[in-house]
Amino acid sequence: MKKTSWGLALLTLFACNQKDPSQVQFNGTIENPEGKTIVVNSSSQSDTLTLDENGNFQGTLSLSKATYATLKHGKENTKMFLIPGKDLQIKLNTQEFDESLTYEGENADINNYLAKLFLLNETITPDIRKLFSMEEAAFISKIDSIYEVKLRLFNELKNQNLKLDPNFTKYETARLLYDWAKNYSWYPGYYAYLSGNREYQPSEQFNSYRKKINLNNAEILEVEEYQNFINEHIGSLAEKIMKADESYEKNMTGYTKAKFVAIEKNITDKEVISYLTYAATKDYVGRNGANADKEIIAQFKKQCTNQQWITKVDKKLAKWAKLAKGQPAFDFDAEDIEGNKVALSDLKGKYVYVDVWATWCGPCRGELPYLEKLEKEFHGKNVTFVSISVDDNKEAWKKMVTKKQMKGIQLHAAKAWKSSICKDYMINGIPRFMLFDMEGKIINVNAPRPSGNIKEVLNKLENI
Repeated sequence: MKKTSWGLALLTLFACNQKDPSQVQFNGTIENPEGKTIVVNSSSQSDTLTLDENGNFQGTLSLSKATYATLKHGKENTKMFLIPGKDLQIKLNTQEFDESLTYEGENADINNYLAKLFLLNETITPDIRKLFSMEEAAFISKIDSIYEVKLRLFNELKNQNLKLDPNFTKYETARLLYDWAKNYSWYPGYYAYLSGNREYQPSEQFNSYRKKINLNNAEILEVEEYQNFINEHIGSLAEKIMKADESYEKNMTGYTKAKFVAIEKNITDKEVISYLTYAATKDYVGRNGANADKEIIAQFKKQCTNQQWITKVDKKLAKWAKLAKGQPAFDFDAEDIEGNKVALSDLKGKYVYVDVWATWCGPCRGELPYLEKLEKEFHGKNVTFVSISVDDNKEAWKKMVTKKQMKGIQLHAAKAWKSSICKDYMINGIPRFMLFDMEGKIINVNAPRPSGNIKEVLNKLENI
């Protein structure tokens, strides 16, 4: 009996000390902490760890695969690479966040490299306006030299014979490449705008960067830089399709349908097609979910092979269903410039056209002249114009409203992006225009802008 019990005890002890291969023990010390938590975000999850009174923290991160992650503390953040089963420790001082950041542990070499690369990038990358104002030859020389410096640092890591995680080597190669290619893809548009040379066309030498680009590489779909590049490329192609074919609606519906055509014509890999249709649909539903075009949703579900992505879109659509035409509006209130509260429910008996905006938002300000003209044209009619600012700086809002003598009902949402109007109406981008009927029901929570066809929409309303 004793022999058996001793054997069981050893087995139990051994089992308790076995390391879970899917977990990362992540701990460290932060000097001069700003707050009591750090957050680790990856593409699939978010983990919050709590600091003790000495700035120490420890936690267990469960991962299904090796992945990039972002560590956030206070106003600072940095990129990491986490590998299941490989523990990691950090030390940093918030007063010199990037300069003091160091890693120890089984996965330290990769992350110390990433910390060095982050610092290097800050020192060798010029101001964006300066970079894209360069003449083509100077731009090519500059951007290629930056890429070469980064590659040298990466090669130093690879040459240390550390048996690097093969996924990291593959992903990091792609990350550097598509970050470099991104600048090439942006240059023509930025240069034409900044230089005023609207006739600029890239040379053959410039376009040679495309030979290094693969739009159909499903193996690197994990890489954010690759995702961003192919998404922007498809968006650019969609814009060209819309310009060549006037039958496309000049709105998110038309743009998304043009994206699907661009995907069909240029992408052959099924996984990449699946991702791009998901990305296009997610963006579309995020902005236009209450009035989502059934054809777009059907096409997405036909092309997307990832059930998790389909489920995410379905859940988002279910939330938007509460904001569909005819649904009762979620009431909200905000203060006018004198501090008086005005609620949407106070305005029943008239149609209500709402502009959610902010003083710092360029597109919002661009709509103001059109909104002023619209208000004048409908003065005395059965519609109320309400503008609600989501400025964090209330004084900046007051100053602008007073200086420009802005008309209509001018309100300020006290909690800005965390206000009930942003939460209830799923507002994550501005400007957002909404239209409500005389009974306080929704007509359209993604109504046309003043620069669009809202005039025609208002004129068709009964008893306007």
